[in-house]
Amino acid sequence: MLLLAAEAQYRLGETTKATDLLNEVRERAFTSDTAAVAVKDMSLQKILDEKIREEIWETMGRRGDLVRYGLYTEANEDKYLGVKRAPVSADWEYDADGYTCVFPIPVDVLNLNKNLSQNPGY
Repeated sequence: MLLLAAEAQYRLGETTKATDLLNEVRERAFTSDTAAVAVKDMSLQKILDEKIREEIWETMGRRGDLVRYGLYTEANEDKYLGVKRAPVSADWEYDADGYTCVFPIPVDVLNLNKNLSQNPGY
């Protein structure tokens, strides 16, 4: 919750409050003099990086974080470099429309409500 609050404060322009919240989380794992993030170094990427360190076993929220940060459809820098993949897997393609940021609506739900239309791309 502290990291969500830090993100909200940062997006509202309250960088100092966001930094204080991030540092409150970091003080549990590190000594305060070596772990503190300076206000001038604060960024959304710092918050996202801290979220993965804190929530590594709670990855269900990671997709939502990446969609919210606009990173879900971006390739990693090392995408497929030197990594063998199954011959049945397709090459990565950039999703310019962002359709992979939403899930398809189940057919059962579409059948129940004729006012709904399937999300684009599905």
